[in-house]
Parts: sequence; C-alpha cells; structure tokens
Amino acid sequence: MIITQQRFKWTDTSTLSQWFIDGEANFYSNKYDKMLPVYALEDKDRDLHSYMTDAEVRKVKVHGETAIPYGKFRVIMSFSARFKKIMPEVIGVPGFSGIRIHNGSLVTHTEGCPLIGYKHHYMPDKDQFWVSQSRDCFAEIMSMLNIANEKEKMFLEIIK
Repeated sequence: MIITQQRFKWTDTSTLSQWFIDGEANFYSNKYDKMLPVYALEDKDRDLHSYMTDAEVRKVKVHGETAIPYGKFRVIMSFSARFKKIMPEVIGVPGFSGIRIHNGSLVTHTEGCPLIGYKHHYMPDKDQFWVSQSRDCFAEIMSMLNIANEKEKMFLEIIK
C-alpha cells in the first residue's frame, strides 16, 4: 500500500496535504456512508528531502515545528509509549524519530507528525490550517491500515 501525501497549501507555520491511497483520491467512510477525501496537517514545510543526511536535516529542522521531509518512507504498526496503543509509525526519515500518523486538529497537536481528518479549514487570524473530523477519519484509516499490514508493506510518500 502506498499513501501519497500531496502537499498543496502552505503558511509560515502549517502545511496542508491530501492523501491518495493506492492512487485513489477518496476513501469510503462507513460512518458517513460516502466517499471522502483525507487531508493531512503538518508543521511548516522547510523543504527537507529524504536524500539529505541526518546532519543536513538537523541544520534546518526546528524540533516540533517541522514537517517531515519529501520522500518515500515505510509505515509500520507499532506500540506508541505516548499514546499507549498500536499506531502507524513512519520510519527511516532522516533527522526524525517517533513519527506517528494520528488524530488532532491544530498544528500545535502535530509535533512533526501528520494529523489526518476528513475536512480542512483556514484560520486567517493565525494564518494556519486545521483539520476536522479527525477522530472519525483516524479510526477508519486505522482499520484499513491494520488490514493492509497483514498482507503487504505500507509506505507514505510525501510529494508536492
């Protein structure tokens, strides 16, 4: 399974992307009984790339305020000590560790991790994006990832 996360909107503190799951732009939501897009919210895009070394990334990265680099990375299901449950972890990212795909709405919830939701919004007073219906989206995506994890390798590919 390849989740392509295509970034399409940026501010000085937030980055908004749309997910394409194995090339499909929409995901069937059982809860809402319709096809919905999945959006990802991240911290600021600092134009980091997977070909950069850890040292090169660390020169630019601001801890807890930087989107993960562009590139293709493995996604595994592993236990999160912070969240106390099995969650998707993005591994092999230069200069980053502990990256979890999870729910949340605001850029202050990301700490460098992608937050997913079915809707996206813009706060002009803060010049930031945010996502909503995040818990529902995450629960349904988790079900899909758990099934996929049993039969195939999973990847997250970040592109512009």
